[in-house]
Amino acid sequence: MPYSFAWAVKDDYTYNDYAHQETADDKGYVSGSYRTLLPDGRTQTVTYKVDDYSGYVADVKYDGEAKY
Repeated sequence: MPYSFAWAVKDDYTYNDYAHQETADDKGYVSGSYRTLLPDGRTQTVTYKVDDYSGYVADVKYDGEAKY
């Protein structure tokens, strides 16, 4: 069953900044991404795909410079 969704939260006061989006087709192929603002100031983004052959495959990237 195909579907698609997306949501996001951004609240500067509490430093919450994260989002998720995903789509699926009628053959069961799923792809999407999610991101979150980490405590060290970097943004982590995970892009993924899921299918019957490969299972869950994710690519993780970090943007920005860590600040401690």
